[in-house]
Amino acid sequence: MRRAVFKYSVFCLAFSFSTAAFAQEVNHVVVQPGAPVKVIELEAEFKGEGKDFLGNYSPDRIDIDIKFENVAEARVHAVRFGVISYNVFDEFMSRRTATSTKNLDPAKDRELRWQSFPPRTEAFTFLTGIVYVDTVRFANGEIWRVDQATLAQQISDLGIIVDEAHLTYEEAPQPFTGEQ
Repeated sequence: MRRAVFKYSVFCLAFSFSTAAFAQEVNHVVVQPGAPVKVIELEAEFKGEGKDFLGNYSPDRIDIDIKFENVAEARVHAVRFGVISYNVFDEFMSRRTATSTKNLDPAKDRELRWQSFPPRTEAFTFLTGIVYVDTVRFANGEIWRVDQATLAQQISDLGIIVDEAHLTYEEAPQPFTGEQ
């Protein structure tokens, strides 16, 4: 009986560790020809309960850092990014957004950092993050929006099955919790 309890305890302990200990997160940037903003770098990873990048207490979360560049010929007033998360079974977890409202001149780049808070029962299963440019507002008031059908095809080209319903705004976009 003691042996069975010990084996069960070891199994529970091993199962409780984050998937990050067993698999490396995979991050994809969707290449969007014709988009006025280009994502240059992306890092997204699961972080367990503890302190966030501002030094405050934080529950399980996914930290996301991107570097992006204005490749248009006009000043950008705001850019919204979409982030789609998949778990270790390649199942859809969530779609979130983050917005930068700092002006960005042509040929300049900037970094944006934020945190996503999936339900506690899901955050530790994060494996794949996809980032894309969703919407851009120019200084002259013009707004560029991603074409959803094209975006779905571009994500499929990465070898990831995407349901176009996961690209829509059925829920209010989740705001980011910090910007650098």
